[in-house]
Order: sequence, then structure tokens, then C-alpha cells
Amino acid sequence: AEQNLFNLIKNEECDLLCINYSPCFNCSKIIIANNVKSVVYLKEYEKCSKFKDLFDFYGVEYKELETESKQKIKDYLFNNLNFLELESQTENYKV
Repeated sequence: AEQNLFNLIKNEECDLLCINYSPCFNCSKIIIANNVKSVVYLKEYEKCSKFKDLFDFYGVEYKELETESKQKIKDYLFNNLNFLELESQTENYKV
């Protein structure tokens, strides 16, 4: 996903990157090469935490959102995207 993002924008157009999972090692290099200053993620990618070493070395700030912030995002999405209606419409299509 990070690779696709940076194919669509110019270098240094992104100061803060918000992603679902912490980046893998290769995506971390792409983030650094595009001069991103901060990365915020919802959950740490369990298979790779080497991004921390790279980010520390290059001065990129990183942080996993706290539980309260994650809940606010979930509440917002739930209240504004009407997931209950969507779920009832797709109930017959469950695999």
C-alpha cells in the first residue's frame, strides 16, 4: 500500500502517514526515502518490527494509536457509515 501511495504523490508531500499496520522493512525504506516525518498506525505488524530501527536512525517518529483513539475511530466509522444497514443488506451473501 505504501508503494502505491508514493507512486501517486510527489516526494515530501506527506509529512504524516496514517496506516492500519506498522510498515514492513521494505515499506519503511520507501517511507524514509519520501521524507515522511511521522507514522501513526492502528496495530503493529507482528512479523516485522525492524522498521523501528530504521525510523530511529533516520529520525522518523512512529506511534501506535492508543486504545481510546482506536475506539473513537471505530465509533465514528460505525456511526457515519451505517454498518448495521450494510450488514443486513449483505447477510445473504456470507461465505
